[in-house]
Amino acid sequence: MTATTTPISIGDVQAPVDEYLYESDSFHQCWWQHLAPKFLISHRQGDFCVHHKPFLKKLTTLKEIRIAGWNNAYCQDFNLKRVSEFKPYADNVEWDYMMVQWGNHRRSKQAFNLLESQGYTLYQLPIPSEHVIDLTGGWEGYLSGKSKSRQKNIKRKFKAVENLNPELVRIEGEQNIDAFFKKFFELHIEYWEEKAGYSYFKDPEEQEFMVAWAKELAEAGLLHLYEYRLGDEVASMDVDIISGNTLYSVLGINTGKYLDHYPSILCMYEILKIAPEWGITEVNMCYGDYPYKLKITTHTNDCYSLVIPNPKSVKGRLYTKWLYHIPRIKAKLKHLWAKN
Repeated sequence: MTATTTPISIGDVQAPVDEYLYESDSFHQCWWQHLAPKFLISHRQGDFCVHHKPFLKKLTTLKEIRIAGWNNAYCQDFNLKRVSEFKPYADNVEWDYMMVQWGNHRRSKQAFNLLESQGYTLYQLPIPSEHVIDLTGGWEGYLSGKSKSRQKNIKRKFKAVENLNPELVRIEGEQNIDAFFKKFFELHIEYWEEKAGYSYFKDPEEQEFMVAWAKELAEAGLLHLYEYRLGDEVASMDVDIISGNTLYSVLGINTGKYLDHYPSILCMYEILKIAPEWGITEVNMCYGDYPYKLKITTHTNDCYSLVIPNPKSVKGRLYTKWLYHIPRIKAKLKHLWAKN
């Protein structure tokens, strides 16, 4: 399942089309089998479906057209096929709005004008950035791109754990995949319930999907599961997926051991050292403006939620305007509060 890229013409715009893991048959089969049942879906055709989303404490529902799969830019991109199929689909189902998340650098950006030309009003809402590491120069190139103080900081981190026999261990084999994720889910739930009050992995459907897809990826040689060990104890766990020359750092968690040594950061540094051996030139740290990502990554890509209200739906138009204006109102109130 290696990514292939071929230039195609959309009007006078050149856009790449790639058949990659987040649009693969195995991804969608796992999503429909394990995750789709947790949503109230009334209609499905091709990549599109209508999801009935509870709103106002379940007093009403909104009919949201979405692309099957995770609701993020990895699988929500508007490729040429989806652009051509969207209007015929939307013309034949009941819907209030459509929302997808996309990266500013992705091919979906080129769909913006095409959708406007079809008569839709589009709203772009900023969301947390996508964090990326440039590995075209390998580990040494990555280090040289950091400031002198950051380079010293990295060396100090490695020096501090020398006596703990640090080891990066790759976990392989179907039976070991089950055991790895069982431990990972327990840690994820414990951490995020304490930090944010909820972990999405508390839902059995989320766990079943992740394990099923991981096994599909492992069979294709695209899954990398790691334990970073210090003093013979697992200090951090990491889930990575390879697509073409990109490594997606999808999930990571500390175990609570040796936290003063920043094990998750050291784990990623060890992965960065060896990733170029597999032809990796880019590491995608995914979304979320967490402080540790700002320390590790080399640059960010802007990302957006694209919202398309149904021109015939009053509810859809009002909801879209509410989504669009609420962040601006909050920003103004925050500014006024700061001035006072």
